[in-house]
Amino acid sequence: MNKTTLFSLVLNVVLAICLFFKSALNDILKEYWQIKYKRKHDRNQRIVNLRKHLSTIRNYATSNLVSIAEWHNAEDPNKKAIYKERMVTSLKMSGDSYRLAREDIIYYPNEIKSALEKFMSEYQEFMEEILEKPIYKERLYEMSDYINSSIDNIIEMIDKQRLKLIS
Repeated sequence: MNKTTLFSLVLNVVLAICLFFKSALNDILKEYWQIKYKRKHDRNQRIVNLRKHLSTIRNYATSNLVSIAEWHNAEDPNKKAIYKERMVTSLKMSGDSYRLAREDIIYYPNEIKSALEKFMSEYQEFMEEILEKPIYKERLYEMSDYINSSIDNIIEMIDKQRLKLIS
């Protein structure tokens, strides 16, 4: 008996045994593919949500900075109250997105995670700086430009990651 015949015989025996367990093997493979698809879908959804939260933060970041600066510079108590209300509303809107972006940070790819952590620490420092004392327009522009460019870079990374997940 040659090797090919022996191999064919062994393969037929294995296939005959697998035939008895066909439904069980089918269920195992089906569950495997469902879990794999769900993980991929969840990863993609987290990244989509992060992109949405970063867009919200970018939209409110300049507003936050301007509201705080106006509040610091207002001398009239009525205007100061109006600016404080705007500031609180704006900070709440971006704060919710900031918190939600941080919740899933452990699930993001390393490149996105490190860029996001760096951005969040810088953003926190900016907010602390501006809440402590009034700032000049130039510093306000500098902060706003940094925030927008950082978020744009992270969103670009997210878009590249989504392309990888889709393909």
